[in-house]
Amino acid sequence: MDSVYEHAAFEKGVVKHGIISSSTAKYAQLEQACVINSKLNRIQGKRCVVYNVVDHASIEIEDCILVDVFHPNKGRIRLKMRIGEEMGAKEKWWVSRLPGNDFSLSEVADLMRSVSEDEIAETKKMFADVGETVIEQPIKIIPFIENKPWGFELWCASPRNYCAFETSGVVQKFTLDELTCLFPEKLLGDVKTEKFPLIVKIIKADENLSVQVHPDDAYARSLGDVFGKEEAWHVLERSKEAKIYLGFKNFMNAENFKEAVKREEFLSCLNAFEAHVGDSYHIPAGVIHALGAGIKVYEVSTASESTFRIYDYGRGRELHLKDAMRVVRFDGEGYGRGLKMVHKLLRKEEGYEEYQLLKGSGFELRLLKVQGEVKVYTAGKLRVLTCVHGRVTLVSKLHTNTAELSLATTDTVLVPACVESFEMSGDGEVVVAISSITPGGSTSPHDV
Repeated sequence: MDSVYEHAAFEKGVVKHGIISSSTAKYAQLEQACVINSKLNRIQGKRCVVYNVVDHASIEIEDCILVDVFHPNKGRIRLKMRIGEEMGAKEKWWVSRLPGNDFSLSEVADLMRSVSEDEIAETKKMFADVGETVIEQPIKIIPFIENKPWGFELWCASPRNYCAFETSGVVQKFTLDELTCLFPEKLLGDVKTEKFPLIVKIIKADENLSVQVHPDDAYARSLGDVFGKEEAWHVLERSKEAKIYLGFKNFMNAENFKEAVKREEFLSCLNAFEAHVGDSYHIPAGVIHALGAGIKVYEVSTASESTFRIYDYGRGRELHLKDAMRVVRFDGEGYGRGLKMVHKLLRKEEGYEEYQLLKGSGFELRLLKVQGEVKVYTAGKLRVLTCVHGRVTLVSKLHTNTAELSLATTDTVLVPACVESFEMSGDGEVVVAISSITPGGSTSPHDV
């Protein structure tokens, strides 16, 4: 090995033709390397050249230049580029956004033109400070609302949602995606991904939502997404005779389907479940579905925003029939079988009940009914808690520090996998989404 390293500290081996600089690393490997201001986490690589980093999830791209730029307003900007790409036409690698990048190199150059070295250093230090302090306690998530033609969506948690932290007297904001990329093990435990894995929303439907379907992992990846979209609904409110549409009612194949979507009465081809408060529905990728008018639901899904609209009541919005045809299921679950879930009591004691609402391949959903005080253990898994009724308080302790968060209805808290337990008190109901995407595969949708 032709080394150099500097302050070093690796956990596991190889490096090969060296350099690395201020170091740390972890599961290492690398090969022809370089790296510079380091810290990293789970790595791999091959011909690398990483630069000015803080803390990453896996770097598994061969022949890669990976640059993290720290901007005082934009935060961490990550750029990926293959070694040798700079030998091609400049408009491709300098002006256009390369796959997986949110900015082009020219856009980043413009952004950084007026940023001083001190500002870059302060931003980078702030990212590191967050990982050593606040990331080890429950974190309140800042929601945002999206108004729709049929009602609204309150986004409680997603890769795009922000959390706010105070470090050294300054309030800073991070998206959940940034936290996942910077502190994957603390946040996710053994879940292996570079993207925050869940989306949680409260959806209010004043009119019928479009009939739609979502892609599985394989099809989503062919479109450049990280995850397919599996989701679930838990009914919070409903008007009389409100319906949930899920799966085909009668035999359907590709040919029949093409004809059926042309008809105005397409909704009559689907199972119509009468909605009741407290009902839970599992919606695997490929299962056709629609939320009926007059319903408010808690929705959780894996972190994809890919939706293929099939039928939209003549509203004039774009339909995605080609994509839908490639993913829609005509098997058992495609007919809605077993997708209205039976709840399972997991724990009961004075002032507390805990139910498993469902267990899918990408997440598990639980309901906590709190009327007093209780201690909850995380089992080393990422949890997203949303108060859906009443008010509760979360208390967690880290060394000599105690963090207390109060949750009113729709307030949402992220509990990182590294938080072993927390105490909860009050009088309310909390829905908990537990990420269960595992390295090397997923669990069976109904394996409980």
